[in-house]
Amino acid sequence: MRISYTLKTAPPRTDIIITRGGARETAKYIELKGAGRAAVITDKNVSGLYASQIASSLKEAGLEVYIYAFEPGEASKNMHTLSEIYDFLSASGITRTDIIIGLGGGVPGDVAGFAAATYLRGVRLIQIPTTLLACTDSSIGGKTGVDLPSGKNRAGAFYNPEKIIIQPSFLSTLPPREFSCGMAEIIKYACIKSPELMKLLNEREPDMERIIEISCGIKCALVEADPFDKGERKLLNFGHTLGHAYEKRLNYSCSHGQAVAWGMCALMDLSSRICGLSRAQSEEIIAVLEKYGLSTRLPLPAREAALEAVYDKKMEYGLINLVLLKRIGEAQIVKMSVQELVQSL
Repeated sequence: MRISYTLKTAPPRTDIIITRGGARETAKYIELKGAGRAAVITDKNVSGLYASQIASSLKEAGLEVYIYAFEPGEASKNMHTLSEIYDFLSASGITRTDIIIGLGGGVPGDVAGFAAATYLRGVRLIQIPTTLLACTDSSIGGKTGVDLPSGKNRAGAFYNPEKIIIQPSFLSTLPPREFSCGMAEIIKYACIKSPELMKLLNEREPDMERIIEISCGIKCALVEADPFDKGERKLLNFGHTLGHAYEKRLNYSCSHGQAVAWGMCALMDLSSRICGLSRAQSEEIIAVLEKYGLSTRLPLPAREAALEAVYDKKMEYGLINLVLLKRIGEAQIVKMSVQELVQSL
């Protein structure tokens, strides 16, 4: 199965390949012409599972392979890790025509992507996501970056990978918490764009490959229409304005997906009052979040979390672009100040 999209103002074309092949088949999906070396950037959890198999595939295809693994978790997504990766790339002799591979969940993908975007002013990038969240969200769209003390993803770049290689078999090793984390983003897609996806999610035995395919398609369509997050792509921020605020207030002790789930829950009442979201559909969203192991009980009042929104990097002229729901499958962007948001919650 192959899905393709093109960022109109930011080549290269990105192919998304959903395959049942194993890690040892990685090389056959990558254009190796001109490359002599590959640098695999991952974390220490994923490295032990898949890095050696992927390295073997690339070595058999004639590449020299170097692996850099950092401590897992959001705490490693920072400028210090990035600086160490630059040193690693230099010591490994990586050139612009070589390949950097981001292997893992959102953190390795974001950091590897930012390194590829900035080292030598741009090195070829391949993303191999191993979590549900990365497969359906963070690996798609060219957003890369690291966190700063002032907030999440404060330093970064738009940088499109040549290939995103999704192997659903990798998801079999996911802990339940990580699976739930990815489901939060998938539920978000259903909320903003797809009643069909919501129907699939409510099935007793959901077809995960079909769910991944639809989710990738939604993300691709929004990215193609708005590559640099200036318009419709902002719908993807549903649940994220307050979700990022919850992450920061809780010192990143919760998963990103759980924080997004809280962010969505916190906006149900506001969506009803401003956009007319029905109570029945609000309850359906809450129920599907709980079905996939996500807490819907807010860890602190929404008003308190909203105070952190003053640091939202997506603010424009002092206003937040808040995404609210009209109904499942249809969302709208409402502009308001942080003060208005706090008063509304």
